[in-house]
Amino acid sequence: MEEDNHNAPLRLITLASYNTQEEALVLMHQLSLKEIPCTLQNETINRLFGWLVDLGGVRVEIFEKDLDRALEVMREHNIPLPENNSLPAGRLTKLLLRLPFPKAWNLQKRLSAFFAAVAALLLALLLLLTLLTPADQLPVH
Repeated sequence: MEEDNHNAPLRLITLASYNTQEEALVLMHQLSLKEIPCTLQNETINRLFGWLVDLGGVRVEIFEKDLDRALEVMREHNIPLPENNSLPAGRLTKLLLRLPFPKAWNLQKRLSAFFAAVAALLLALLLLLTLLTPADQLPVH
């Protein structure tokens, strides 16, 4: 007896990850021409921090039910699946993976926590320097 998938929830999956948004848009364009719904993930954060840390690239996501059709589109247009190791892992990525953050935290959450901790440390250092500076050396406005 076959399962009825009509009422099954639609699940998004990552079809491919690219270093740049432009690379991902090529695939996205071809998928949309075949009326395969797709979306990009991580494009903004990748533009902001992609040079500093590997966030998994710009991801092209599709519904799981469209996987076979999407792979066929990629074959038709000679769009190769990028290899997992083609995305650069920066020094900060390696550092973030070694720091004692909870294991369940993804790289984006670790990056946010790292920057928040650095900002807090800089603020504490500034406050400490202000408290330790003699009053006669403070600038007067």
